[in-house]
Amino acid sequence: MGNQSTSIQAQARISNYAGLVRDLVFDAIKAFGKDGLTAHECAAVLDIDKATVQPRTSELHSDSLIVDSGMRRPNASGRNAIVWVVA
Repeated sequence: MGNQSTSIQAQARISNYAGLVRDLVFDAIKAFGKDGLTAHECAAVLDIDKATVQPRTSELHSDSLIVDSGMRRPNASGRNAIVWVVA
């Protein structure tokens, strides 16, 4: 029973962290207005790993809170990346 309790607590911590990061990502994209942010740019602004930001942009997009602006900017690897803006 103890292991289940530990797992539930860990899951709650991860969920809380993901929610916090999601809010931070949304606020950062919102702050850049019509210029928006790519996931890489957002990660740089927030000083967190892009691998943490990318799932949050996917969630925000799925929830129709952010949209693809139609613009593209090169990311760190030189590939064109979606520029996200608030819906």
